[in-house]
Amino acid sequence: MTGSALAPVVIPIVAFVFLFLWIAMVFHANAHPSVHRNADQAGHEDHETTSREDGAQERPGADRRAA
Repeated sequence: MTGSALAPVVIPIVAFVFLFLWIAMVFHANAHPSVHRNADQAGHEDHETTSREDGAQERPGADRRAA
């Protein structure tokens, strides 16, 4: 048998740490979706939406349906 006897111990530990860090980064990115938006929009949360008189939110330029 070739290889180290230590490999069956080290490989699962390294794989577990790698997968844990990867999942942690995914959850962190999901919790902070606006961190790396376009530079001209940085710090302006939801500045693209406007309020209508009935309280609904809409994006500028969106087609309005006839009521």
